[in-house]
Amino acid sequence: MANIVVLDLADKDGGTPVQKTVDTLKQKFPSRTGLKKVFCGQGNLVEKFELFDLLAGFAGNAAMSAAQLTRVQQSCRHANKIFLCIHGKHNDTESGFASLTLGGAMKNLTTWQQLANFMILLMPERFEPYNLALIMCYGARTEQFRLNQQGDLPTDQLKSSFAYKFFSKLCVARKIRMTARTGAVQMDPSTGHSMVESEESVNAHADQEDFLRAREEEGVFDSIKDLKTRMTTRAGGASEESAQLWMALEARYKATPDAAANTDEERIIRTYHQALRRKKEYQAVMEANPDKTKFGKIVYSYSDDVLIIRCKYPLPGVNLYSGPLLAVA
Repeated sequence: MANIVVLDLADKDGGTPVQKTVDTLKQKFPSRTGLKKVFCGQGNLVEKFELFDLLAGFAGNAAMSAAQLTRVQQSCRHANKIFLCIHGKHNDTESGFASLTLGGAMKNLTTWQQLANFMILLMPERFEPYNLALIMCYGARTEQFRLNQQGDLPTDQLKSSFAYKFFSKLCVARKIRMTARTGAVQMDPSTGHSMVESEESVNAHADQEDFLRAREEEGVFDSIKDLKTRMTTRAGGASEESAQLWMALEARYKATPDAAANTDEERIIRTYHQALRRKKEYQAVMEANPDKTKFGKIVYSYSDDVLIIRCKYPLPGVNLYSGPLLAVA
């Protein structure tokens, strides 16, 4: 019998990623039904807890429900495995993020220090080690995120990831084994295994983000929006002739982004379509290097004053570090 606990600090209003994780786990660990449940008991149990209110109370920003805290603590105490879900970014090893409204942008929710102290509260001391899966995109990724995370990494980088810093505080307070992922992560509903972003895709994603941010700072997207308004809408003072010109220029530069541009309008539309072409090139790299199963999982353990950081895949895996706990500034 498996007791699985899912702790949600990712999507406050019930977003798809965490619910997908819960649904997949329920398929992987089905509970008993009907007469089998009556005579043999519940069997496997998958429980999900949304922790936003508890975290706010822990941080002193709201009242903490003693009843909810007790229920979460009891479930964690008896759990075979705990899944802690929170959002992460490839270029931030200090903070965890969350979507606080359905479909909303990610907001900075907590630091690794605060989250570790919060989890120590939620996981009462027990004899058996806790088995914790940190379901956080890029949780195990190091500060120098462009380094190949599947090979040898210097200790100063191993200890720089959100996951390690979080674990380093947990493991001295609780007996615990933890896993985290080096890339974006999702659950494969057909197998119940996690799927992790490839190294090639991580770098393409980072390149695309940097490129689009630079184009945004240059005003490329605002310029095309303003130009479209001026050339195609009555509010912008457009005429039928200007609207037809817009459609012709759009078609020209969409087909040939490097075509000559002699007017301001032509240069704005050309620059925009050149940006779209580059974005598609990055997306093509990501599509050619899809998420992988049995990839990108880092395992952290600490026992008898020995820290082991292990890259689990490809099997049989390899130890990235074995020795004393690495100090975190």
